[in-house]
Amino acid sequence: MPRRSRYAVRLALALLLLPWVAQAADIPPFPSAGALPLGTPRQLAGGKLQWVAAESTDNIISLCAEDNQLALRSWDPATGATSVQPLGFRGTVEDQIPVVGGTVFLWDQSNCGAKHWVTADTWTIGWLTPQGLGSVVIPTPDDVRTIRMVALSDDTVFILERSPKRGRLGGYLARLKGSQVALEPMPELPVAHSGYALVALDDHRVMLLGGSSSIDYGCYGVHDCLASTHILDVRSKSWSNGPDLLQPRAGGAAFRLPDGSVLVAGGWTPTDRLGVGPSRSAERWDPGRNAFEALPPMPAATAFAKGSWLPGYEGRIVLFGRGISAHLPAFDVATRTWFDAGAWERGDQLGASGFFPFQLEGRFYAWHWHLSSPDDPPGLASLRFPGDIVPLPKRDGNAGTIATNREMSETAFLPPTQKQPALLVGGTANTGGNYFVYAGTVEGVTPSGDLLALPTLHDARSRPRVFRIGESVLVVGGKLPTAGRDAPSPPAEWLSSTRRGLHVQWQVLSELKLDADDIVGQGRDGRLFVLGQGGDIDQLLVQVKNDVPHFTRHRWLHLKRARRNGTYTNIRVRELADGQVVVAGGEVQGKGGNADDFALAQTVEIYTPATHRWTESAPSPTPGGWPVIGEDGSVIEVHVGDQNHPRIRIEYFNPSSHRWAVGAGPQPGFRFPGGFGGWWFELQGSVYLTGDTDEPPGPKGLYVHPRGLQRFDPATGQWSWFWRDPQGQFIQHYQGLLISRTVGGEEQMFPAGEVGCVLSDSTCAP
Repeated sequence: MPRRSRYAVRLALALLLLPWVAQAADIPPFPSAGALPLGTPRQLAGGKLQWVAAESTDNIISLCAEDNQLALRSWDPATGATSVQPLGFRGTVEDQIPVVGGTVFLWDQSNCGAKHWVTADTWTIGWLTPQGLGSVVIPTPDDVRTIRMVALSDDTVFILERSPKRGRLGGYLARLKGSQVALEPMPELPVAHSGYALVALDDHRVMLLGGSSSIDYGCYGVHDCLASTHILDVRSKSWSNGPDLLQPRAGGAAFRLPDGSVLVAGGWTPTDRLGVGPSRSAERWDPGRNAFEALPPMPAATAFAKGSWLPGYEGRIVLFGRGISAHLPAFDVATRTWFDAGAWERGDQLGASGFFPFQLEGRFYAWHWHLSSPDDPPGLASLRFPGDIVPLPKRDGNAGTIATNREMSETAFLPPTQKQPALLVGGTANTGGNYFVYAGTVEGVTPSGDLLALPTLHDARSRPRVFRIGESVLVVGGKLPTAGRDAPSPPAEWLSSTRRGLHVQWQVLSELKLDADDIVGQGRDGRLFVLGQGGDIDQLLVQVKNDVPHFTRHRWLHLKRARRNGTYTNIRVRELADGQVVVAGGEVQGKGGNADDFALAQTVEIYTPATHRWTESAPSPTPGGWPVIGEDGSVIEVHVGDQNHPRIRIEYFNPSSHRWAVGAGPQPGFRFPGGFGGWWFELQGSVYLTGDTDEPPGPKGLYVHPRGLQRFDPATGQWSWFWRDPQGQFIQHYQGLLISRTVGGEEQMFPAGEVGCVLSDSTCAP
């Protein structure tokens, strides 16, 4: 990125919230004029932000510093109040950090010629206090991206940058003495890498961590990333080697905790390198042992993040904002546990340039804007935290409440019970453009709509199977980031209770051996069963002692013919309330038992415990399809169309008549959006169709926001309206759990992300 491209920012943009934001939370809009904050603003009492910005008469930041006036701006996100105080200097702001009683910033005073802007030979360090502005000149750095500033004390700041002559890392110590700024050069570090993290250890030492030996910030090869750390003592003006990180890391974040230790997270590693990563891994430097120790992984991978305390909860909750991920990882210092505190609609491959959390009417929110897309409106996230740490008001019970705000694609959803919360497990996180990484996020929403933060899975995964066993939760299967079709499933994980929030950790169950193609289902009384590739169905029994589960597996039933998952179909197994077992979908082995002789299934197999026999239904009209088994034993097969035939065709099996029939089309007023016919999902044994109700038809494309849901009734073979959004404000619910009062008057919680999911293969089904 050209070093000045970030200043081509239109200050008079309509940086207004999308209508749903103001309607949903009555939050004042982001300032529609004035320079956006670069660097880290100063947080004043009451949540007000203050920063040094460049102002211009035509509301466009000029490439010519001489056209921009510096000003001290303030903004209160909770009230929308702003103020501007001109400083009487010209230039552009490159970076800034807050210090006690003021702001330290780097500013450039480049001049322009007749046709081209000309880079100045020097930059200026400005130290702004209520008493005035002190300044001192430094040589222009070789690369603005290498600059790091950290405050060592109220009157001392260390500035690290790459030497323009030698390419090595060096820097300056800036001290405020009265109204003057004194500059003291610091020794060079004999390395020339980039992508490092820098953190102050105390009032006279800083630690440089990791980095890359190449000019890029990521890891292309095994040796690109560095695990080395270095410590500068500004009193003795000397560098010394620190302990190595547990793994090489570039583009990671470092944050000092209250006990003097350092939290390191994210970035790129040799395993999670450019094109694959970034990393979810985290570690902690223990000053007593002078060594790093492993921490649980973050909920979602990110890089370029910067740590900051949650306002009002300094010393307890660290937010890692301004990273490339759409997710906002949060770290609870007391339990050393990660959780997902919020999300934006998308990430940014260069990282965000702004991250501003604030509190309004008892709830936390955060503004966020992108460095690479300054013309886009800022994003707003509703944040959530463990109730025993940050008590928040309960929801108002209105239909359409946003219960959570996160990327929902490929996420497992477990509906709530009367006593147990709904669960969202795994899924994907956007890291800018069309790049997605898998997440280990786990979130809960109680039946009353209260938010519940839960610890992060050890293994990130998409679409796992999630089961309740009493108060405990078992997660099995899913897809790993690098897993192909023949790769093994990630190990199962166990959470002893959802009631204990972050005070309990997920346990990896390496002894629970399951093949990648095993189908795990839940029967009556919380029992589990496993359908293997050979047609055997085993019961999976669990005994829990001291929060540790012990599983035993026993042979239970055997299918008449083996089944396996197919490319465009999967197997579903369900035990009904009367003990019958229903198996549908997948590919069925031929009657000759040939290991390679499999064909798309057309029949349903039903086991009756009274007779101890399997029966097979008549063939369905069409082979294959995505099966859904209802609680009464009915089976719905969803046949997805394509761009040439953008429709969904339903075939359904009636367990009373043992006959198949073809379902009717959607109710009038429904339109398949975007020319695709695959917008459907399954929830609790029912099939839902999501689409548009615009008349006349609205714009087509992949990102049309659905306005309604229809649900299929296998008893009648008809679709009926389940939920409608006549005002077209579906974006209010996207990426969340929607608690909605339906057309029929029932209240239903469902994952709104499934309603709006858009996949190129035309299906939103698991």
